[in-house]
Amino acid sequence: MLQSSPRLKVVAELDSGEAINQFCNTNSPDVIIMDMSKPGMGGLEGIRRIKTKNPSLKILVFTMHDGIAFVEQALEAGANGYVVKNNAANVLLEAVLAVGAGKTWLDPSLSAHMATGRQSEGRHGVLGTLSRREFQIFCK
Repeated sequence: MLQSSPRLKVVAELDSGEAINQFCNTNSPDVIIMDMSKPGMGGLEGIRRIKTKNPSLKILVFTMHDGIAFVEQALEAGANGYVVKNNAANVLLEAVLAVGAGKTWLDPSLSAHMATGRQSEGRHGVLGTLSRREFQIFCK
């Protein structure tokens, strides 16, 4: 779907956090689309490592995880946007374009829930109480 858009060019499809990090060492993509459940180091650690080496690189998380704790962890790790996979294809395209333009983009189904949840209880449920490392292990 992304390749069919005249506004985008897909330059690589990689299957692990390690491969994405290696790719970023020798290439300069405008936006990385990262799944939270990547094999190997996983999406969160991949985001952290990429952002450590290149803080200006834009990362959009595209994942099946729709829990607020996942969104918070991804943003804390350095993601610039977050999209849940059950959306229509045009939502992903909109998110990629927004993140590429330097904007922060949150899945519409999650952003309202995050705003009301933050007002009432801060971090969400048991997952929100986990440390960074505990959450990383939980995601594997």
